[in-house]
Amino acid sequence: MAKIYLSINYGLGYLKNQLIEVNRLLLKNEKHGFYGNHENSEKLADLKEKTLFVPEEIKMRFHPRKKKLVDKKNSDKLFQEYSWKYEYIDRKSLQSKILNAKESFYYLMSTNAAKEKFVEVIDGYTGEVIYHDYNAASVDLVPKNIAHLNSKIK
Repeated sequence: MAKIYLSINYGLGYLKNQLIEVNRLLLKNEKHGFYGNHENSEKLADLKEKTLFVPEEIKMRFHPRKKKLVDKKNSDKLFQEYSWKYEYIDRKSLQSKILNAKESFYYLMSTNAAKEKFVEVIDGYTGEVIYHDYNAASVDLVPKNIAHLNSKIK
C-alpha cells in the first residue's frame, strides 16, 4: 500500500516543491505542522483568476481488498461546489509544469496516511503551501473538502 501512495504523491516536481518549502520555513524559523489548518488568504484569492490544477489520481481511491487504485464513484461531483476554474492534469504533465515553472500556479494535493487526510493547495513555483486542511478519521477526498476550500477563497 505504501508503494502505491508513494508513487501517487511523490515525484521530482513534488519533491522540489517540498524541499523549497522546507528551506523557506527554516530560513524564516517558521513551523508547518501536519495537524491543524492554515491558509494564506491573499494567495488563495489568486484562485479567483487562476486555474487550480488537480492531479487525475484525485479521481481514484485505494481499494483495501483489491489492494489497488480504482475509480471513485461520483468523482464528477467532487468539484460541484467549487466556484472557480480547475483542470485535471496527469501526473507527468504536473511534474513537468512544476519543474519548468516560471511563475506561480496552484495545484491540489490530497494525501492520506492511516485514517488521516491532508488536503493542500501548493504554489507550484515557490513550493509554498497556501492551504492546509487536516481531517482525522477520513481517507478519501470528498465534495465537502472542496466546498471547504471554496469557502476560503475570498
